Amino acid sequence: MPSLARVLIVEDQLQVAEMVRDVLTSLGYESESAPNGREALHRVASYRPDVVLLDLSLPGMSGVEVLDALRRDHPGVPVVMVTANQDEETARGTLARGAALPSRSGR
Repeated sequence: MPSLARVLIVEDQLQVAEMVRDVLTSLGYESESAPNGREALHRVASYRPDVVLLDLSLPGMSGVEVLDALRRDHPGVPVVMVTANQDEETARGTLARGAALPSRSGR
């Protein structure tokens, strides 16, 4: 059975990335993970995900920097920012840079 979509999880905390992968797999999605921004940019080019789940706080290259590079080099790939940070200004800034807003319809 084909997967619903390919998801790239960009998360530096291994346990969090594995948990998200397990949930996505159980729901019928294919997924890979990248522990930092540079690896994420490399994997987007080779894995060709349908969507990227991108942590805002990453080592070396921030999630915002990764978002900017993805918008420049892969403008058609939706990017959903994920963070434990509840800074509304940062959230608005990532939306202005092209991050996707998750659907509230439950689909």
